[in-house]
Amino acid sequence: MSWINYEEEGERFPFINVQARMGVVTRKGLADLIREEFGFRITFFFMMALLVTNFANIVAEFAGIAMREVFEKHEIKTDLFVSAINCEGTVRL
Repeated sequence: MSWINYEEEGERFPFINVQARMGVVTRKGLADLIREEFGFRITFFFMMALLVTNFANIVAEFAGIAMREVFEKHEIKTDLFVSAINCEGTVRL
């Protein structure tokens, strides 16, 4: 699944590039620019949404680590599950 990260990175790069350029020119961060354009309330909700999203990402990372530990502890091989999925994406049992 690591190929998904490369695909996402390619989609995010132009936005990161634009934000970096805006930061260099204005000497302000993303939250400052949003607050200037939309006001404090919208900025607050945007930053809270960003906080919740980042927290959910951290929880998902730890859940993945925990599942790896479960699979290794019970000697369940993930290849077994991968081989049960054929090319169309349906599961053969």
